[in-house]
Amino acid sequence: LAEHPEQSAIRDLAIVLDVPHVAQVEAPFARMREVAEGLAQSMDGVLTDDNRQAIRAEALDQIAVDLESLYDTLLKRDLAAGSDQARRLFS
Repeated sequence: LAEHPEQSAIRDLAIVLDVPHVAQVEAPFARMREVAEGLAQSMDGVLTDDNRQAIRAEALDQIAVDLESLYDTLLKRDLAAGSDQARRLFS
């Protein structure tokens, strides 16, 4: 449908990562990023933020770094992402 985007049934697709619910060892952001980039490429789309601004690879790299820090912080507070405690607290 790339030739006629106005005929596309899908205009927006949101992919959300619920950090406290997914264990760090699952590499959820890396997996989500791979899927999102693959979808964007196959659908002739663009990855954007909530304001529909394109997201550059460098920004995604920084998000990955920030998420690793968040995972470490959760772990230090006995709230490891994916644990029962984290799921209960962040539900």
